Amino acid sequence: MVSSVRTAESNRELQAMQREVDAIISETLECYDDGAIEEEELAAFVLVLELFNHAVVERRAALQADTLESARGAARGHSLTSQR
Repeated sequence: MVSSVRTAESNRELQAMQREVDAIISETLECYDDGAIEEEELAAFVLVLELFNHAVVERRAALQADTLESARGAARGHSLTSQR
């Protein structure tokens, strides 16, 4: 899922992945409470969860930067057109 985050095309996609991860977190915690997974396995899960969260933050920043760059390009294009 982390690789999917890195190629997400929109914040909507990122939100959908986060909802999916929220469900996985709930299921994982239930499994831990039931004794189906050990503390070491939970620790490994937490590391992957941190990786996922960092990837989401980085991708959101990249998407925002792309949006800002597109807006600047459009504004420059409009400015050049209006000067003619």
